[in-house]
Amino acid sequence: RARFYVSKKTREKLISSIDNNADFTTIEHSAKLRNLQENLKKERNTVRTFTGDNSELAYRVKFLEGKLETMQGENYDIKQRLAAEKYTKDKMISEMELDIKQANMKRSEHKISECCINGCPVNLTEEIQIYDNILNAME
Repeated sequence: RARFYVSKKTREKLISSIDNNADFTTIEHSAKLRNLQENLKKERNTVRTFTGDNSELAYRVKFLEGKLETMQGENYDIKQRLAAEKYTKDKMISEMELDIKQANMKRSEHKISECCINGCPVNLTEEIQIYDNILNAME
């Protein structure tokens, strides 16, 4: 076996470098630990913010859902009223159309009955024109 002879000075330097290295490692670990703790704080704040945002959004969603249900109910009521009004208007229009047809039939019957001789319609416009021409010629 080979033995290495290490002087006392070299041994002390080696021990001190190991101690310094250990101190450096400890400092390095402490810095990493602080960095991790800061990141953890940031993440916790982020989680709190998102939790607050999520609860606010959940409240908004519930509020809007309630509003939607209310509006759907109002929309249904309006549709019912419009359907009833449309039915009423359609009924009134059909009654008016029937009244117009009956009035036109009476009017046509009335015209025929006024200018009718022995049940036959007579057109007096030609005779009126003839008499008008005679009167104009006399003047």
